[in-house]
Amino acid sequence: MNGVHMSTSHAQRAIPEARGEEHAAVPYLRRLQQIALIRWWMRDGEWGYTTIVAQYLRRDDEFWYLLVSGAPARLPREEWAIFS
Repeated sequence: MNGVHMSTSHAQRAIPEARGEEHAAVPYLRRLQQIALIRWWMRDGEWGYTTIVAQYLRRDDEFWYLLVSGAPARLPREEWAIFS
């Protein structure tokens, strides 16, 4: 998938089984919808960012569950936000 800008060391590969309907549904996000997420960071006093384009699976209070280039990934919600 084009547009993926991410270090794979930040994506954890194991995705737990879904529990029935989405656990914490986001009304405007649909399963397998392509979304963009952003993570801000500071290095040497300068702000930078990393973006990722992935397919949305679901989220819970702690993680985004996604498909990145067809591979499952889990990203911490406290670090990654929807980028529009």
